[in-house]
Amino acid sequence: MRRRSSSSPNDRQGRAVVFGVLGLIVFSVLVGRLFTLQMVHGERALVLSEKNWLKPEPIPGRRGRILDRSGKILADVVPSFSIVFDPQHEAFKKKSEYKEQVLNELAVLLNHDPKQYEDAIYRNRGRSYHPIRIHRGANEEEVSRVEENRPNLPGVSVEVDSERFYPHGSLAAHTLGYLREVNEKDLKKDETGHYRPGSKIGRAGLERVYEKELRGTDGVKFIEVNVRGRRSQAYIEAEPVPPEEGSDIRLTLDLDLQKATELALDNAPFDGDGQPPVLSGAAIVLDVRTGDVLAVASRPAYDPNVFSRSMSHAEAGYLFGSSRPMFNRAVQGKYPPASTFKPVVMYGVLDAKLTVPSDDYVYCSGRHKYGNRVFRCWKRTGHGHMNSFDSMAQSCDTYFYKAAEIMGVTGIRAVSERFRVYEKTGIDLPGEKAGLVPTPKWYDENYGSWSRGVALNLSIGQGEIEMTPLQMVTLTAAVANKGKRPKPHLLAEVNGVQAEIEFNEPLELDERIMRTIREALEFTVTDGTAKVVNFEEVKVAAKTGTAENSRGEDHAAFVAYAPADNPEIALVVYLEHWGHGGAAAGPVGRDILMAYFGIEPEPDPEAMPAPASAESQPEVLAGESYEE
Repeated sequence: MRRRSSSSPNDRQGRAVVFGVLGLIVFSVLVGRLFTLQMVHGERALVLSEKNWLKPEPIPGRRGRILDRSGKILADVVPSFSIVFDPQHEAFKKKSEYKEQVLNELAVLLNHDPKQYEDAIYRNRGRSYHPIRIHRGANEEEVSRVEENRPNLPGVSVEVDSERFYPHGSLAAHTLGYLREVNEKDLKKDETGHYRPGSKIGRAGLERVYEKELRGTDGVKFIEVNVRGRRSQAYIEAEPVPPEEGSDIRLTLDLDLQKATELALDNAPFDGDGQPPVLSGAAIVLDVRTGDVLAVASRPAYDPNVFSRSMSHAEAGYLFGSSRPMFNRAVQGKYPPASTFKPVVMYGVLDAKLTVPSDDYVYCSGRHKYGNRVFRCWKRTGHGHMNSFDSMAQSCDTYFYKAAEIMGVTGIRAVSERFRVYEKTGIDLPGEKAGLVPTPKWYDENYGSWSRGVALNLSIGQGEIEMTPLQMVTLTAAVANKGKRPKPHLLAEVNGVQAEIEFNEPLELDERIMRTIREALEFTVTDGTAKVVNFEEVKVAAKTGTAENSRGEDHAAFVAYAPADNPEIALVVYLEHWGHGGAAAGPVGRDILMAYFGIEPEPDPEAMPAPASAESQPEVLAGESYEE
């Protein structure tokens, strides 16, 4: 049974008074606001209501910078000029064809293709109340020409803008990446509302991977537009929302070592016949202790600054030409690793106890017959008696041919799985490719019938086997690091917050065998094919490789780590169509190691002038002259 309320008449009267006062306050506020709208802003509010147009206009958020490991700027945002065009200008209302005439005159004035203007207008066709940027990154001369001819170019003006700027040009271009304007696909995928027509987005490299961290958040201000949708003035009654800056990111790259690596790569000595082709290849320096990528370079290179401005036909022709300069060979190029793969096969040999380093020998005559085929060693005259230790130092192919007869395709694949040589490393760069170490099933599916002789090619890192330069240097780091395989990465911190260092699971390898392999790689430097890096100042372990190429000059490969007794770095150099590994790639590795350890180059005796002495000077008698 519900109880009746026990409130008194006085209580009910008090509540009525309270509600009455509250109602009076609300009514007063409404009346006051109505008075303000009608009497203070009445005329303007009426205009706005009639035209019914109040539009938000974004205030761009500054993009974060990209820094090297010590804080040096690799990518920045700087002021720039943009040429903008207003398709709805008053001058075009009565005569629409006048618009095309103005654009053509502007294109002639600036030596541009008018199609780029048309494309920009089409991309921004839904933004009728905004002038459209039809040419970004205008230089001073272009700005001057436009300003001088403004009376004859209605709808054309110059605005101060901002653009991404890479102060070192093509340096580390494949790693940093570049920005491009968003397209319709980007806008459809954008569920957060971060992007609008004309916004820039990371399209390659780290600009793409860390787009979320780098991009700023646009603010907003409100503008009035007329019935035609054209801008009128700022709506000052609405408080603008300020933009937020993007985060700076610091990388593991060392700017000075990056410069030294790219210089060494560009100076690679050609070890072939005739004129050298376009230099194509990659070089990587990796900290074996942490997985920090200290330097990474790919050739040919390009200048990412071209994407921050309107691109010329010549620039576009180069970027999308046959040399493929935007292809990141460091993580996407798949190559036969040649003899740099031999440490993997050597592990399989020793682990299966197929031979003993100091006891069992194979005789190398320069030729090895298997079935009806003859497989040649790179040294046509042969190496003589070789064990596994000597065969690594001298890069003797015959020893590994003999091992492949016993291991077969299955055995080579099995030991490759233990080293995970063909797996993606997980580096924070887009487009990384996996390698390939074929299985019997792979040969069945791709060749149908095949000979067991393919294993002989695999044993020396040739045939169908493929690895990226990044996989080669990661393998080298695992050998140096006693089976501990670091995960290569480029991000060090975001806005001062340090990124977490990840390691892949340790490889389950026999350390006794790994020690033998490391000693063999050291012997390769002191007594073998890698003497080019035999320094007094630091002990190096290395392996050269030369991959035969039926379509031109051989590919040159070189891997190393140092110091050999307490490894800090591992490196790889891979050059397409450039000759032998020791002669072409080895000197590049030498120069990189010298830069990292601060080793001064030895003076060239032939380049030094002979010291002058009194005895060596010709005697010149009074009244006579001497001509050399």
